[in-house]
Amino acid sequence: PEVMAAWPAHPDPSKKMPASIVVERKISTQKASAISTYRVLKFCGTRFRVSDRRISTSSDYIKKLIARGKCPVVISLDHLKERQPYLTSDGIANAIDYANGCAIIPQNKVVESLAASNALQMWEMYEEISGQLVSLASMPQSAPFVIAIANADVISTSSRNTIYELASQIVDEAVTQPTFPLISLCSLKVFINFLMGKMLNAANVDNKKAIAKSIAKALVIWLEGRSDAEREHFQEIFDKIQPYREENIVNNLVTPNESDEFMSENEISVKTSAAKVYALDKKSGDVIEDYWPESELDIVSSRQPAGASETQLNHKCKTYVFQGAELPPVAPDANGVRNYRFVIEFETTKEFLSTPGQKLIQLDLDAIFECPGDEGSTQIAST
Repeated sequence: PEVMAAWPAHPDPSKKMPASIVVERKISTQKASAISTYRVLKFCGTRFRVSDRRISTSSDYIKKLIARGKCPVVISLDHLKERQPYLTSDGIANAIDYANGCAIIPQNKVVESLAASNALQMWEMYEEISGQLVSLASMPQSAPFVIAIANADVISTSSRNTIYELASQIVDEAVTQPTFPLISLCSLKVFINFLMGKMLNAANVDNKKAIAKSIAKALVIWLEGRSDAEREHFQEIFDKIQPYREENIVNNLVTPNESDEFMSENEISVKTSAAKVYALDKKSGDVIEDYWPESELDIVSSRQPAGASETQLNHKCKTYVFQGAELPPVAPDANGVRNYRFVIEFETTKEFLSTPGQKLIQLDLDAIFECPGDEGSTQIAST
Protein backbone atom coordinates (compact mmCIF):
# COMPACT_ATOMS: atom_id res chain seq x y z
CA PRO A 1 0.00 0.00 0.00
CA GLU A 2 1.18 3.48 -0.87
CA VAL A 3 0.87 4.74 2.71
CA MET A 4 3.71 2.38 3.72
CA ALA A 5 5.71 2.29 0.48
CA ALA A 6 8.86 3.81 1.99
CA TRP A 7 8.57 2.32 5.47
CA PRO A 8 11.25 -0.12 6.67
CA ALA A 9 10.07 -3.58 7.67
CA HIS A 10 12.50 -3.62 10.59
CA PRO A 11 13.40 -0.15 11.99
CA ASP A 12 16.67 0.55 13.75
CA PRO A 13 16.33 -1.08 17.20
CA SER A 14 18.48 1.69 18.70
CA LYS A 15 15.54 4.08 18.18
CA LYS A 16 13.59 2.23 20.90
CA MET A 17 10.69 1.64 18.57
CA PRO A 18 9.10 -1.82 18.41
CA ALA A 19 9.87 -3.51 15.09
CA SER A 20 6.61 -5.45 15.17
CA ILE A 21 3.18 -5.44 16.75
CA VAL A 22 2.32 -8.61 18.64
CA VAL A 23 -1.33 -9.57 19.05
CA GLU A 24 -2.42 -12.62 20.99
CA ARG A 25 -5.66 -14.52 21.28
CA LYS A 26 -6.82 -16.65 24.15
CA ILE A 27 -7.32 -20.21 22.92
CA SER A 28 -9.89 -22.34 24.70
CA THR A 29 -8.28 -25.00 26.87
CA GLN A 30 -11.25 -27.29 26.34
CA LYS A 31 -10.09 -30.62 24.92
CA ALA A 32 -10.73 -30.80 21.19
CA SER A 33 -12.47 -33.73 19.57
CA ALA A 34 -10.33 -36.63 18.49
CA ILE A 35 -11.00 -35.82 14.86
CA SER A 36 -9.95 -32.30 13.83
CA THR A 37 -11.32 -30.79 10.65
CA TYR A 38 -9.52 -28.22 8.55
CA ARG A 39 -10.45 -25.75 5.89
CA VAL A 40 -8.37 -24.10 3.21
CA LEU A 41 -8.53 -20.35 2.62
CA LYS A 42 -7.49 -19.40 -0.91
CA PHE A 43 -6.43 -15.88 -1.88
CA CYS A 44 -4.74 -14.81 -5.13
CA GLY A 45 -3.30 -18.27 -5.72
CA THR A 46 -2.04 -18.75 -2.16
CA ARG A 47 -3.61 -21.43 0.04
CA PHE A 48 -3.77 -21.40 3.84
CA ARG A 49 -4.69 -24.49 5.89
CA VAL A 50 -6.43 -23.61 9.14
CA SER A 51 -8.28 -25.43 11.90
CA ASP A 52 -12.04 -25.29 11.35
CA ARG A 53 -12.68 -24.70 15.04
CA ARG A 54 -10.13 -21.93 15.45
CA ILE A 55 -11.05 -19.95 12.35
CA SER A 56 -14.79 -20.22 13.01
CA THR A 57 -14.40 -18.98 16.60
CA SER A 58 -12.25 -16.01 15.59
CA SER A 59 -13.84 -14.97 12.26
CA ASP A 60 -17.48 -13.92 12.15
CA TYR A 61 -17.29 -14.08 8.35
CA ILE A 62 -16.38 -17.80 8.32
CA LYS A 63 -18.78 -18.50 11.18
CA LYS A 64 -21.69 -17.06 9.17
CA LEU A 65 -20.76 -19.15 6.12
CA ILE A 66 -20.80 -22.30 8.25
CA ALA A 67 -24.13 -21.36 9.83
CA ARG A 68 -25.69 -20.92 6.38
CA GLY A 69 -24.36 -24.25 5.20
CA LYS A 70 -22.43 -22.47 2.44
CA CYS A 71 -18.92 -23.13 3.63
CA PRO A 72 -16.93 -25.49 1.37
CA VAL A 73 -13.66 -27.04 2.43
CA VAL A 74 -11.79 -24.65 0.13
CA ILE A 75 -12.96 -21.07 0.65
CA SER A 76 -12.01 -18.47 -1.96
CA LEU A 77 -11.41 -14.99 -0.54
CA ASP A 78 -10.51 -13.26 -3.82
CA HIS A 79 -13.78 -11.32 -3.94
CA LEU A 80 -12.92 -9.60 -0.63
CA LYS A 81 -10.20 -7.62 -2.42
CA GLU A 82 -12.87 -5.45 -4.05
CA ARG A 83 -13.98 -4.12 -0.66
CA GLN A 84 -10.53 -4.16 0.96
CA PRO A 85 -7.91 -2.76 -1.45
CA TYR A 86 -5.18 -3.21 1.19
CA LEU A 87 -5.91 -6.95 1.54
CA THR A 88 -2.89 -9.17 0.77
CA SER A 89 -1.75 -12.73 1.31
CA ASP A 90 0.59 -11.53 4.06
CA GLY A 91 -2.32 -9.92 5.87
CA ILE A 92 -4.37 -13.13 5.70
CA ALA A 93 -1.37 -15.14 6.94
CA ASN A 94 -1.15 -12.85 9.98
CA ALA A 95 -4.89 -13.24 10.57
CA ILE A 96 -4.53 -17.04 10.57
CA ASP A 97 -1.58 -16.77 12.98
CA TYR A 98 -3.84 -14.76 15.28
CA ALA A 99 -6.58 -17.41 15.00
CA ASN A 100 -3.98 -19.96 16.10
CA GLY A 101 -3.02 -17.88 19.13
CA CYS A 102 -0.40 -15.24 18.24
CA ALA A 103 0.51 -13.00 15.31
CA ILE A 104 3.79 -11.07 15.07
CA ILE A 105 3.11 -8.29 12.57
CA PRO A 106 5.99 -6.27 11.02
CA GLN A 107 5.35 -2.54 10.86
CA ASN A 108 5.04 -2.47 7.09
CA LYS A 109 2.34 -5.18 7.26
CA VAL A 110 0.10 -3.57 9.88
CA VAL A 111 -2.26 -1.98 7.35
CA GLU A 112 -2.59 -5.26 5.44
CA SER A 113 -3.31 -7.12 8.68
CA LEU A 114 -5.98 -4.60 9.62
CA ALA A 115 -7.53 -5.10 6.19
CA ALA A 116 -7.52 -8.88 6.68
CA SER A 117 -9.07 -8.69 10.14
CA ASN A 118 -11.71 -6.33 8.75
CA ALA A 119 -12.48 -8.49 5.71
CA LEU A 120 -12.71 -11.69 7.76
CA GLN A 121 -14.60 -9.85 10.53
CA MET A 122 -12.02 -10.81 13.15
CA TRP A 123 -13.02 -7.96 15.42
CA GLU A 124 -10.92 -8.94 18.45
CA MET A 125 -7.78 -8.85 16.31
CA TYR A 126 -8.85 -5.55 14.75
CA GLU A 127 -9.42 -3.92 18.14
CA GLU A 128 -6.16 -5.29 19.53
CA ILE A 129 -4.11 -3.82 16.67
CA SER A 130 -5.98 -0.50 16.82
CA GLY A 131 -5.40 -0.26 20.57
CA GLN A 132 -1.67 -0.78 20.16
CA LEU A 133 -1.52 1.89 17.45
CA VAL A 134 -3.19 4.36 19.80
CA SER A 135 -0.57 3.58 22.45
CA LEU A 136 2.27 4.02 19.96
CA ALA A 137 0.90 7.43 18.91
CA SER A 138 1.81 8.89 22.31
CA MET A 139 5.53 8.06 21.94
CA PRO A 140 7.79 10.31 19.81
CA GLN A 141 9.81 7.38 18.41
CA SER A 142 6.74 5.60 17.04
CA ALA A 143 4.37 8.51 16.36
CA PRO A 144 5.60 9.06 12.75
CA PHE A 145 4.81 5.43 11.92
CA VAL A 146 1.28 5.71 13.31
CA ILE A 147 0.69 9.06 11.58
CA ALA A 148 1.80 7.42 8.32
CA ILE A 149 -0.91 4.75 8.46
CA ALA A 150 -3.69 6.59 10.29
CA ASN A 151 -5.05 7.92 7.00
CA ALA A 152 -5.70 4.42 5.63
CA ASP A 153 -9.40 3.65 5.34
CA VAL A 154 -8.97 0.48 7.43
CA ILE A 155 -8.45 2.72 10.48
CA SER A 156 -11.71 3.68 12.16
CA THR A 157 -12.58 7.36 12.46
CA SER A 158 -12.52 7.26 16.25
CA SER A 159 -9.09 5.59 16.32
CA ARG A 160 -7.76 8.04 13.73
CA ASN A 161 -8.90 11.08 15.74
CA THR A 162 -7.43 9.64 18.94
CA ILE A 163 -4.13 8.92 17.18
CA TYR A 164 -3.92 12.46 15.79
CA GLU A 165 -4.81 14.00 19.14
CA LEU A 166 -2.11 12.04 20.99
CA ALA A 167 0.47 12.69 18.26
CA SER A 168 -0.31 16.42 18.29
CA GLN A 169 0.68 16.58 21.96
CA ILE A 170 4.23 15.40 21.17
CA VAL A 171 4.52 16.68 17.61
CA ASP A 172 7.64 18.79 18.26
CA GLU A 173 9.54 15.69 19.37
CA ALA A 174 7.96 13.40 16.77
CA VAL A 175 8.97 15.52 13.76
CA THR A 176 12.65 15.24 14.69
CA GLN A 177 12.59 11.45 14.40
CA PRO A 178 14.46 10.04 11.36
CA THR A 179 11.30 8.27 10.18
CA PHE A 180 9.18 11.44 10.01
CA PRO A 181 10.18 12.31 6.39
CA LEU A 182 9.05 8.81 5.34
CA ILE A 183 5.40 9.79 5.87
CA SER A 184 3.59 9.98 2.53
CA LEU A 185 2.27 13.28 1.19
CA CYS A 186 -1.37 12.25 1.54
CA SER A 187 -0.93 11.06 5.14
CA LEU A 188 0.94 14.21 6.14
CA LYS A 189 -1.70 16.48 4.61
CA VAL A 190 -4.47 14.85 6.66
CA PHE A 191 -2.45 15.19 9.88
CA ILE A 192 -1.52 18.82 9.15
CA ASN A 193 -5.18 19.62 8.46
CA PHE A 194 -6.00 18.14 11.87
CA LEU A 195 -3.41 20.45 13.46
CA MET A 196 -4.84 23.39 11.51
CA GLY A 197 -8.26 22.66 12.97
CA LYS A 198 -6.76 22.66 16.46
CA MET A 199 -5.03 25.97 15.78
CA LEU A 200 -8.16 27.69 14.50
CA ASN A 201 -10.19 26.41 17.46
CA ALA A 202 -7.55 27.21 20.09
CA ALA A 203 -8.84 29.27 23.00
CA ASN A 204 -6.19 32.00 22.93
CA VAL A 205 -3.48 33.52 20.77
CA ASP A 206 -0.63 31.85 22.67
CA ASN A 207 -2.04 28.41 21.92
CA LYS A 208 -2.54 29.36 18.28
CA LYS A 209 1.10 30.48 18.06
CA ALA A 210 2.37 27.27 19.64
CA ILE A 211 0.43 25.07 17.20
CA ALA A 212 1.42 27.25 14.22
CA LYS A 213 5.06 26.89 15.23
CA SER A 214 4.68 23.10 15.39
CA ILE A 215 3.03 23.03 11.96
CA ALA A 216 5.79 25.14 10.42
CA LYS A 217 8.49 23.01 12.05
CA ALA A 218 6.90 19.80 10.77
CA LEU A 219 6.63 21.12 7.21
CA VAL A 220 10.16 22.54 7.17
CA ILE A 221 11.59 19.16 8.17
CA TRP A 222 9.38 17.13 5.83
CA LEU A 223 9.94 19.43 2.82
CA GLU A 224 13.72 19.46 3.09
CA GLY A 225 15.15 18.25 -0.20
CA ARG A 226 11.73 17.78 -1.80
CA SER A 227 10.45 19.22 -5.08
CA ASP A 228 8.71 22.55 -5.64
CA ALA A 229 5.57 20.64 -6.62
CA GLU A 230 5.43 19.06 -3.17
CA ARG A 231 6.01 22.44 -1.53
CA GLU A 232 3.06 23.92 -3.42
CA HIS A 233 0.73 21.46 -1.68
CA PHE A 234 1.35 23.32 1.58
CA GLN A 235 1.44 26.93 0.37
CA GLU A 236 -2.12 27.52 1.55
CA ILE A 237 -1.19 26.14 4.97
CA PHE A 238 1.75 28.56 5.22
CA ASP A 239 -0.55 31.44 4.31
CA LYS A 240 -3.06 30.49 7.00
CA ILE A 241 -0.49 30.22 9.79
CA GLN A 242 1.20 33.46 8.69
CA PRO A 243 -0.35 35.63 11.46
CA TYR A 244 0.90 33.27 14.15
CA ARG A 245 4.28 32.15 12.85
CA GLU A 246 7.43 33.06 14.72
CA GLU A 247 10.09 34.86 12.73
CA ASN A 248 12.83 32.28 13.28
CA ILE A 249 10.60 29.57 11.80
CA VAL A 250 9.90 31.76 8.77
CA ASN A 251 13.62 32.18 8.14
CA ASN A 252 14.07 28.41 8.21
CA LEU A 253 11.55 28.01 5.39
CA VAL A 254 14.29 29.22 3.04
CA THR A 255 16.87 26.51 2.44
CA PRO A 256 20.56 27.41 2.00
CA ASN A 257 20.31 26.87 -1.77
CA GLU A 258 17.32 29.17 -1.98
CA SER A 259 19.16 31.76 0.10
CA ASP A 260 21.92 31.79 -2.51
CA GLU A 261 19.35 32.65 -5.16
CA PHE A 262 18.58 35.89 -3.35
CA MET A 263 22.14 37.07 -3.87
CA SER A 264 23.62 38.67 -6.95
CA GLU A 265 26.53 40.98 -7.64
CA ASN A 266 24.25 43.94 -6.97
CA GLU A 267 22.84 42.68 -3.68
CA ILE A 268 24.18 42.56 -0.15
CA SER A 269 22.67 40.37 2.55
CA VAL A 270 22.56 42.05 5.94
CA LYS A 271 21.80 40.25 9.19
CA THR A 272 20.35 42.79 11.56
CA SER A 273 21.18 42.53 15.22
CA ALA A 274 17.66 43.55 16.14
CA ALA A 275 14.38 44.71 14.71
CA LYS A 276 12.13 46.47 17.17
CA VAL A 277 8.54 47.60 16.97
CA TYR A 278 7.18 50.32 19.21
CA ALA A 279 3.66 51.60 19.78
CA LEU A 280 3.60 55.38 20.07
CA ASP A 281 1.14 57.58 21.89
CA LYS A 282 -0.90 59.40 19.25
CA LYS A 283 -0.70 62.84 20.86
CA SER A 284 2.72 62.96 22.53
CA GLY A 285 4.60 60.58 20.27
CA ASP A 286 6.13 58.89 23.31
CA VAL A 287 6.89 55.19 23.24
CA ILE A 288 4.14 53.24 25.00
CA GLU A 289 5.71 49.81 24.88
CA ASP A 290 8.49 47.84 23.21
CA TYR A 291 6.64 44.79 21.87
CA TRP A 292 9.14 42.55 20.13
CA PRO A 293 12.66 43.41 21.33
CA GLU A 294 14.12 40.00 20.44
CA SER A 295 12.77 39.58 16.90
CA GLU A 296 15.43 39.25 14.22
CA LEU A 297 15.27 39.26 10.45
CA ASP A 298 17.40 39.29 7.32
CA ILE A 299 17.31 42.35 5.09
CA VAL A 300 18.34 42.05 1.45
CA SER A 301 19.48 45.51 0.31
CA SER A 302 20.59 46.46 -3.18
CA ARG A 303 23.38 48.69 -4.41
CA GLN A 304 22.25 50.23 -7.68
CA PRO A 305 24.98 49.98 -10.34
CA ALA A 306 26.05 53.17 -12.03
CA GLY A 307 23.73 54.04 -14.90
CA ALA A 308 21.14 51.43 -14.03
CA SER A 309 17.53 52.46 -13.93
CA GLU A 310 15.14 51.35 -11.23
CA THR A 311 13.22 49.14 -13.65
CA GLN A 312 16.41 47.23 -14.46
CA LEU A 313 16.79 46.06 -10.88
CA ASN A 314 15.41 42.62 -10.18
CA HIS A 315 14.50 42.86 -6.50
CA LYS A 316 13.79 39.66 -4.61
CA CYS A 317 11.69 40.00 -1.50
CA LYS A 318 11.32 37.98 1.65
CA THR A 319 8.46 37.89 4.11
CA TYR A 320 8.94 38.18 7.86
CA VAL A 321 6.45 38.10 10.66
CA PHE A 322 6.56 39.91 13.97
CA GLN A 323 4.90 38.13 16.85
CA GLY A 324 1.60 39.68 17.78
CA ALA A 325 0.80 41.17 21.16
CA GLU A 326 -2.13 42.84 22.84
CA LEU A 327 -2.23 46.52 21.96
CA PRO A 328 -2.61 49.07 24.77
CA PRO A 329 -6.03 50.70 25.04
CA VAL A 330 -6.39 53.85 22.95
CA ALA A 331 -9.44 56.10 23.00
CA PRO A 332 -11.32 56.23 19.68
CA ASP A 333 -11.41 59.44 17.67
CA ALA A 334 -14.53 61.32 16.64
CA ASN A 335 -15.28 58.69 14.01
CA GLY A 336 -14.93 55.82 16.47
CA VAL A 337 -11.60 54.67 15.00
CA ARG A 338 -8.76 53.65 17.31
CA ASN A 339 -5.55 54.92 15.74
CA TYR A 340 -2.13 53.38 16.35
CA ARG A 341 1.22 54.53 15.10
CA PHE A 342 4.24 52.24 14.90
CA VAL A 343 7.95 52.65 14.37
CA ILE A 344 10.06 49.80 13.02
CA GLU A 345 13.75 50.17 13.80
CA PHE A 346 16.46 48.34 11.87
CA GLU A 347 20.04 47.99 13.05
CA THR A 348 22.97 47.08 10.81
CA THR A 349 26.74 47.42 10.72
CA LYS A 350 28.89 50.45 9.97
CA GLU A 351 30.71 48.38 7.35
CA PHE A 352 27.52 47.97 5.39
CA LEU A 353 26.61 51.63 5.65
CA SER A 354 30.08 52.65 4.47
CA THR A 355 29.87 50.61 1.26
CA PRO A 356 29.39 52.70 -1.89
CA GLY A 357 26.07 52.97 -3.62
CA GLN A 358 22.51 53.65 -2.59
CA LYS A 359 20.88 51.28 -0.10
CA LEU A 360 17.28 50.46 -0.88
CA ILE A 361 14.91 48.87 1.59
CA GLN A 362 11.33 48.45 0.48
CA LEU A 363 9.00 47.97 3.42
CA ASP A 364 5.41 46.85 2.94
CA LEU A 365 3.40 46.45 6.12
CA ASP A 366 0.36 44.26 6.48
CA ALA A 367 -1.25 44.20 9.91
CA ILE A 368 -3.68 41.49 10.91
CA PHE A 369 -5.66 42.04 14.08
CA GLU A 370 -7.70 39.51 15.99
CA CYS A 371 -10.60 41.37 17.57
CA PRO A 372 -13.16 40.04 20.06
CA GLY A 373 -16.62 40.03 18.53
CA ASP A 374 -20.11 39.68 19.90
CA GLU A 375 -20.79 36.86 22.36
CA GLY A 376 -17.13 35.91 22.57
CA SER A 377 -16.67 35.27 18.85
CA THR A 378 -13.47 36.22 17.05
CA GLN A 379 -13.15 38.53 14.06
CA ILE A 380 -10.04 38.88 11.92
CA ALA A 381 -9.35 42.35 10.53
CA SER A 382 -6.57 43.08 8.04
CA THR A 383 -5.13 46.38 6.93
